[in-house]
Amino acid sequence: DYESPALTAAPSAQTHIQSCDHWIKQQYIDNILQVCCQSETLGDSMKEIIHTPLAPAAIGPYSQAVRWGNMLFCSGQIALLPDGDDRLLFESVDVQCRQALLNIGEVLAAAGTGWDQVVKVNVSLVDMVDFATINAVYQEFFGETKPARACVAVKSLPRDAKIEIECIAGIL
Repeated sequence: DYESPALTAAPSAQTHIQSCDHWIKQQYIDNILQVCCQSETLGDSMKEIIHTPLAPAAIGPYSQAVRWGNMLFCSGQIALLPDGDDRLLFESVDVQCRQALLNIGEVLAAAGTGWDQVVKVNVSLVDMVDFATINAVYQEFFGETKPARACVAVKSLPRDAKIEIECIAGIL
């Protein structure tokens, strides 16, 4: 960390700045929590587990999605069919991308939201050569309502999938 010579000479000023920095960080956190938690509590807490039989069950110790207030956090989906059948994992990346997005669509619907409320998407690809291919499929689902997105290359994915997609959505 860089320390200004002026602050070294004036420890009380440095303490004041650190106090202001802490206050600013706390205000930032409070604002985020306020935005995320505007809706009423759900039972005894703000957290609600979302599950639908119209999307594949989680293949590990996690949920398909978690609702927190008016926000929905969807776990990553690969190209499994709702009954868990993995035959699409042997297909091309565009087929896998479409099925992963269909799965997410079912989870969004189960939570009472849709594609137009998605604010952030994370895409993991085994091969970045497939970037243009998945973009063509991806735009079929989002149209003009484009969320923020990250796309990263990974060494491997569960069940040797070529793509995994997760998202965060708002719930009105």
